[in-house]
Amino acid sequence: MARKYASRCATVLALSLLLGSWLYVSRASADITNLTVNPIASVTQVGALSVSGSFNTGLNDTVQSVTGTLTGTNTATGQAITPINVPLNFTETTQPGDTVRTFTFSSAAIPGDLLLLGPGTYSLAVAVTVNVPDGMGGTTPQTQTVNAPVTVTIPDAATLVQVVQAMINHTPAFITRAQKSFLKQAQSAANAPNAHALCGKLKAFANHVRAQRGKAITTAAADKLLKDAQTLIANCQHHGRP
Repeated sequence: MARKYASRCATVLALSLLLGSWLYVSRASADITNLTVNPIASVTQVGALSVSGSFNTGLNDTVQSVTGTLTGTNTATGQAITPINVPLNFTETTQPGDTVRTFTFSSAAIPGDLLLLGPGTYSLAVAVTVNVPDGMGGTTPQTQTVNAPVTVTIPDAATLVQVVQAMINHTPAFITRAQKSFLKQAQSAANAPNAHALCGKLKAFANHVRAQRGKAITTAAADKLLKDAQTLIANCQHHGRP
């Protein structure tokens, strides 16, 4: 009789632990809700990447971190980029009587982070981690991630001038010698009077970059400027002066 009783107690205890575990996992899966990244405006390689969004958590949860990571294939090289960290700051906006906690987040990436990215679409992963009470006096971390597209553009030759200047000012410099010649070529394109002249100036700029690749300019910077020039040339050939 004692053995049967002990066996039944062990079975009940095991079922209780299993059920409790299932209930906890089920609850945890819903603690981070409505994680949303607002549409991200296209950005140039010298512009700030503005990110914003919001999410909800359970009333007893605490937010551990909100992080952003930019990944993708660099259109200038065809290679996967080294993931770029995009710091995100979060603020609680919960109101009295709310049944969930509400948070917003926002940030602006360091412009230099984007300097070597060719025009194209990349992916920003926003990850939210919260500490969820486990019912036993402790907490368990839970993370949810959402991805949002980021479009990097080179809209005009004036932006190309800004990119070249940023490469010269960068520490360490991406353009190490004959810096004025690169800047002069880009400025000449920006001052072109019409689309035909613009295309010609951009081709001259591309030839100069190609000739100095790995010499006066790093290969990574040269590949990026060549992709920019090709994009602008295609635009002016098909749509007139950008």
